[in-house]
This record gives sequence, C-alpha cells and structure tokens, in this order.
Amino acid sequence: MVEYPLQPESEYSLWPMATLASLRALAQSTYPALNEVRYVLGASTPNDGGGGFVFCDFTDTTSADDGMNVFVDVAGRRWKRISPAMKASVAESTMTTPQLRSSGNAPSIAAGTGAGTSPTVASMGGSTDLSGVINVTTGTSPAASANLVTVTYAVAYAAKPRVILEPANAAAAALSGTGQVFVSDSLSSPTGFVVVTGSAALAASTQYFFYYHAIQ
Repeated sequence: MVEYPLQPESEYSLWPMATLASLRALAQSTYPALNEVRYVLGASTPNDGGGGFVFCDFTDTTSADDGMNVFVDVAGRRWKRISPAMKASVAESTMTTPQLRSSGNAPSIAAGTGAGTSPTVASMGGSTDLSGVINVTTGTSPAASANLVTVTYAVAYAAKPRVILEPANAAAAALSGTGQVFVSDSLSSPTGFVVVTGSAALAASTQYFFYYHAIQ
C-alpha cells in the first residue's frame, strides 16, 4: 500500500492527461513541490483501458520507467500508478493509504430542463462513478438557472463526494460568466450530483462535453 505526504487540501491538484506520452512530456521543473495526482485517460489513446490515476513521488529520483507502474517525465520526476481499487482520504495535510476507485460501472445520467426539449445526454465510454465524460446535446429552448443533468452513481458513496467539473470540448470551454454551468453542492448527495445552468441559458442544438471527478 502506498503512503505519502500531501499538501493541505486547498493546494491539492488533480489534472487530466490524454495519454502516457502526454504525462512523460511534462517538462515543468518547478512543481510539484509536493505530491500531485493526475488522471491519465489512456495509455496510447483516451479510453483505451490503459489509463488511471498516477501521483508524483518527489522522494524518488532513481526508479526506472517500467511502462506499467512507474513513468518518468522529461524533468526526471517519477509518476507512479495508484491502484484502481483505491479511494482517497485526506486528513491534516497527509494522505494515509490513499485509495482512489477508478473502475466499475458507469453512472446513469438524466437530462433536466436546462438541456432543453428532446436533448441527448449520456456518459462516454470508460466513465465510472469516480471520473468520466458527460455528453450533452441540447434540444430546443434550454432553460436558464435550471438542472442540466442529474448523474446517479452506479454504487452510492458512503458520504457526499467532492465533484470537480471541467470543460472537455470547445463549446463547453467557451461558457463564461452567467453562461457557465456548475455542480450544485446543495443538490448533490452520496447517490449522485446535479449540474446546473447559469442565469444565461445554453445554446440550443449544441453539443457540450464535460469531464467530472468525484472524490470522497
């Protein structure tokens, strides 16, 4: 079991990477000062089954890149795979037996009025309760300040997880100001989370992709 010190929760970083090649190409030598976690979407291509969570072990300067569990970037840092069966627990700026669950069935997704009339919503291949991609194609007349989608976990968490939502295509990345969407903390629970539209409605008949990460 892996044990390593972690930054205070406010400084904890988790970033998606497309492939292992992208991970190995990281050249920044000024960070992470402490352990950083990244989610690799796939070994050679996203969602090819070879991705998963890795953390930067700043104490290791000698391990070789074995192509399986240890990956060395161009700055010489060692990124180590975290077991797919793990879940994370953070307490007093340390992480003991970090466990992040990255396998399992996909959650179910239901559209709300924020997606308009007759929208199409789904999770993309490889999505799990922990992370994945939400695919929304709006219908006609999307509503403002309304539920866009409700995501229900395949297996409920013991407590409400923290959910991070990020844009995954140009249309989603272009949302700003009152047009931004967000995860509603008050509407989320251990069984799922709700993405809500801002006071400006989304465009009709438009496809939006969003990455999500749910960590307890």
